[in-house]
Amino acid sequence: MIKALIGYVVSLLVIITMFAIVLQDFNEQMETNKVMITMLKADIKNLESIQLESIKVEPHKHSNEMLVKKDDYEKDLYNLNWQLKAIEERVIELQRYHSP
Repeated sequence: MIKALIGYVVSLLVIITMFAIVLQDFNEQMETNKVMITMLKADIKNLESIQLESIKVEPHKHSNEMLVKKDDYEKDLYNLNWQLKAIEERVIELQRYHSP
């Protein structure tokens, strides 16, 4: 009977300790969340202080030098096709040479 009572007391102490650990973690998370909320409120106040009139959208600008010319693209594509055809011919020659 005493062993059972001691077992109940020990298990109760373990449960209380586990609850205290969980409660401590919860309190730490709450403090972190409070700090984050305070920081977000300050950011919202800063955003509200910016006047919408001061924000201007500028159209996209680019120079033709930044663009790829169609002729250059076509030359590169032709060169790649030529190289692929040459490789294909070489592979066919190798297959003929090594075939039984």
